[in-house]
Amino acid sequence: MHPQIILECANAHDGNYKVLKETVNFFSKITYKNLGIKFQPFSADTLATEKYKWFKTYQILEFNETQWRKILKLSKEKYNHVWIDIFDEYSIKILGQNLKFIDGLKLQSSILENKKIFHYLLNLKIQNKKLILNISGKSIQQIKKILENFKKISNKIILQCGFQDYPTEIKETNFNKVIKLNSLFPNYEL
Repeated sequence: MHPQIILECANAHDGNYKVLKETVNFFSKITYKNLGIKFQPFSADTLATEKYKWFKTYQILEFNETQWRKILKLSKEKYNHVWIDIFDEYSIKILGQNLKFIDGLKLQSSILENKKIFHYLLNLKIQNKKLILNISGKSIQQIKKILENFKKISNKIILQCGFQDYPTEIKETNFNKVIKLNSLFPNYEL
């Protein structure tokens, strides 16, 4: 089996929908059997307050519901799997409107204990969707509680841990944590 490769678009489009569409088309030409793509739908209004210094930048980077529907539909036609990050109520709305185009979700460590987001996901009944849960910075007890909760949402959970710094030195990657997590949580992908 070929490992999944997920191309993360993040905000490389700079809020330009044409660039996002070109990116989807360009990278879909890669010939790999298990290629996916991941997006970050969000709304400035639900992600931050107007006083936050990056609020106006978030406004520039966001796309409307129709644009997301078109991009997710196009991506589903061109990739083996399509993922989105869940940040806020807007990303939940995009997920709910486009369930048939989305194969998996990623939740950052900071969102895992957000009860509002958790209940929205629970109500969507997405047991067949893959969930990447970023457990970086979480204790073993916290991870157990997180898994106990998210098993109610999906039976396809992938644990992710890491350290984001560029460039990341090998000693900062905490690869030894993967071995420990694998022994403690053998029923989950890492």
